[in-house]
Amino acid sequence: LQHTAQKMPRLSYQVASLLLLLLAGAMLPAIQCEHADLEFLSSKYTFSSTLSEKVGLGDDYKLFWSIDKQAETISFAVMVRTTGWVGFGLSPNGGMVNSDVVIGWVTNEGMTKFSDRYAEAMSMPSIDSSQDWELTHGEEENGYTILEFTRKWVTCDEKDRAIEANTARVIFSWHPEDPDDEQSVMYHGASRRGSASLNLLGGLTSPPKIPNDAQSFDILADNATIPPLDTTYWCQAVRLDERLFQEQNYILKYTPLISENSQQYVHHIVIYECPQLDESVVGAGGHCDGEISNSVGQCRLGTVLAVWAVGGEEFVYPEGVAIPIGGPGGFKFALLEMHYNNPTLDAGVVDNSGVRFTYSNDAPTYEAAALTVAHFVTPLMVIPPNAEEFVISAFCASECSEAFIPPEGIKVFASFLHTHVTGTGLELQHIRKKQLSTCELNEELPPVDKNLQYDFDYQQANHLPEVITLLPGDELILRCHYQTKDKDTVTLGGERTSDEMCVAFLLYYPRVDFSFCMSIADGISLVSALPPSAREEVEQVFINPTKYGGLKNGLENALNKVDWNQDQVERLQQAANDGTQALFCADDLSSDD
Repeated sequence: LQHTAQKMPRLSYQVASLLLLLLAGAMLPAIQCEHADLEFLSSKYTFSSTLSEKVGLGDDYKLFWSIDKQAETISFAVMVRTTGWVGFGLSPNGGMVNSDVVIGWVTNEGMTKFSDRYAEAMSMPSIDSSQDWELTHGEEENGYTILEFTRKWVTCDEKDRAIEANTARVIFSWHPEDPDDEQSVMYHGASRRGSASLNLLGGLTSPPKIPNDAQSFDILADNATIPPLDTTYWCQAVRLDERLFQEQNYILKYTPLISENSQQYVHHIVIYECPQLDESVVGAGGHCDGEISNSVGQCRLGTVLAVWAVGGEEFVYPEGVAIPIGGPGGFKFALLEMHYNNPTLDAGVVDNSGVRFTYSNDAPTYEAAALTVAHFVTPLMVIPPNAEEFVISAFCASECSEAFIPPEGIKVFASFLHTHVTGTGLELQHIRKKQLSTCELNEELPPVDKNLQYDFDYQQANHLPEVITLLPGDELILRCHYQTKDKDTVTLGGERTSDEMCVAFLLYYPRVDFSFCMSIADGISLVSALPPSAREEVEQVFINPTKYGGLKNGLENALNKVDWNQDQVERLQQAANDGTQALFCADDLSSDD
């Protein structure tokens, strides 16, 4: 390593550094280091993302980061193709206003300037009086500027944004020139800035090393032609790779393989275990409703093997935990479910997307499985228009956990939260019975998972900050938050992207026979909240849905006649809060047992 700054007397250097810290943020000597390149940063930091690619600006801006859970700090590095200034920050919504940012650059004299700032408007961010982002290294090399810096998750500075285990909106920018000073940072322009959603604390801090002899297999759509329809659920049964059955194997990670030509149409992928299928139905794909056999369709009620949705990336299981697959007694088939979203009704698009599974025959300490907690996808899930916030709840009852969870409990280590486009947040509450000397109370524990910054375009399975133990008798309440201020029609539960869902997929160990825990709102609560004219029509839809073109169509037509003023929205919310729900739980809904 070699310092490039000019030498100066020791006392003068210290005084100058102190003044710069007080007046204009941090300033460090730039360091030329032959290893400070992409390969070095990738090995130094646990996580990375090419932010500029997320907004169609090539690979000019790369972000790297690592987490220290014990110290509750996060270390960042940015590597940007520029010899000018670089900006990075945290935003409440992806915009500049009320964002917490840093700006830095390497001067022509070889010094790195860096300052913690905040933005109150669409203008140059002001320097924060509390400098909580700490520069650790800066350099300019081969046309790139590299800045490394750290920050505590929570600083207690009201101008800083807390870094939490939910979706963070990071903002980034750069400019080809250095500013003259800290008060003259030039506007970045429309083509050198962007925002992206990331869960900065949602990854494994120490990912396990994948064995050198690990193998992989793919489950892919076989030249699926996407119909010119708004929404298509496409299903294909596949027989698993024969190599899996020679001995017991274990899935270590799964990676989405999204075809470049059809990327914009692929909304989500779910792969289910299929215990038994007739060979005659394997390989043929078609609409999940109507074009596949009943036996293949039944697999959609089976145990989830992998789930991916738009914006998601690779998922790696923690050390000592893996999903069992194959072996003499393992399931031999799987069902690939593709949700295609095609609002422009394009024709002739062929898709071969799917998932790659990496596996090994090394037995883990724990075998893992997935538990789905959700509100049944049904038109009885009604979200009114003109709502700043509307909450739908789903319940996993204590009776279910009592029946399926062993006395020692299960450990939840990751989750995947899912709604559609009106969803703004989800929270999975955890309730435990507490026995007192004279009575039994329900105690609310910290939530299993909580993301009130949900982004439909960034849906990632995340590792929880701490492993959560679920015991027999525990109750889970999934609360899904929606915002419909810009809508003038109702939103019902359904499979279309414009419909809504309320789902949490939980990954846990050790594996037990517990795959589904769901609830469904009753129609009586809905009817009771409506004005008399709409109430009568909805009742008729319930009695004879065929007459009205089906339950969903009939409800939409009836409910869209309601004047959804604020009072009416509140009445429906109260009915949703107070109404009863039917509860259901099972080890595997695809079974005939």
